[in-house]
Amino acid sequence: MVNLCRQIALNAAFQRFILFLILMTSANMGLETIPEFTGSFGAFFIYFENFAQIVFIFEIVIRIVAYAPSVSVFFRSFWNVFDFVIVGASLLPGTGALPLVARLLRIIRVLRVFSASARMRRFMERLDDAFDEIAHTAIIVAILCYIFSIAGFYLFANIDSAHWGTLARSFVSTFYLLLFQDIPEFIEPIIKISKMSILFFLSFYFVFIALFMSVVSAAVTQSLESKK
Repeated sequence: MVNLCRQIALNAAFQRFILFLILMTSANMGLETIPEFTGSFGAFFIYFENFAQIVFIFEIVIRIVAYAPSVSVFFRSFWNVFDFVIVGASLLPGTGALPLVARLLRIIRVLRVFSASARMRRFMERLDDAFDEIAHTAIIVAILCYIFSIAGFYLFANIDSAHWGTLARSFVSTFYLLLFQDIPEFIEPIIKISKMSILFFLSFYFVFIALFMSVVSAAVTQSLESKK
């Protein structure tokens, strides 16, 4: 039995089938949000969901048994625990007191694409190596946004209170500017009253563009060095 489970778990065709089923259940959840499809194929969606859930449980059981008699080794792998938790969480009943929670937990099953695909796993592992750099960059961006939010509050609260009247509004405006979202809406009312305010916005984009270029340059340099 153990040998059979190992053969199934390591079989490339079985792994591709699980990946295909994950993609199909992802599409199934998307189609369920369309009323026209739900009205016509609602029963099919439910049957397919139940079928997929049974297969996923069967898959996890096979993978655990494949590690017998040292089943605990299965849980030493991050990706194994990841799959186990997601499949287990999606078993919550969709009726009763937690229907919304159950549906939301079903959605995260889409994340299993990362574990089911070997290429995606390698990609995520490379991201893990760069996590420290990403985290530090995010901290720097947050600090800079905080600084510009406070500056914007002091400079523009009396000019455009709708966008800069409180620190919270100022932070939201700074975030929108960072995303290049609705820039004229935030800049034009202030520029009409204070021409010098353009210096604030120019310095804002200069700082963040310089930071972006530095991050890209560091990433390219690191990539080239790793290939040597």
